[in-house]
Amino acid sequence: MQEKIDQMAVMYAGSIVEIGPTDQIFSNPKHAYTRLLLESTPSVVGEKKKLRSLEGEPPSLIGMQIGMSLLIALMIFVTFLDISRL
Repeated sequence: MQEKIDQMAVMYAGSIVEIGPTDQIFSNPKHAYTRLLLESTPSVVGEKKKLRSLEGEPPSLIGMQIGMSLLIALMIFVTFLDISRL
């Protein structure tokens, strides 16, 4: 993904928690959730390592109106999407 996308956003429980240049988010994530996401992704090269996961229960989305958050995320995705690079 890093090679195909210039900008990205990370969402947690329907909210954007981090947004910025893809290479910057991968190399220096600012939000704890982003760091955990990157640490939970297995690598196909190099030494095997224990994957991290979030502790506890995920936040409840019951009663949460995620329509607007989803719409905003889709708008950001479309804005950053460069189909000429696909």
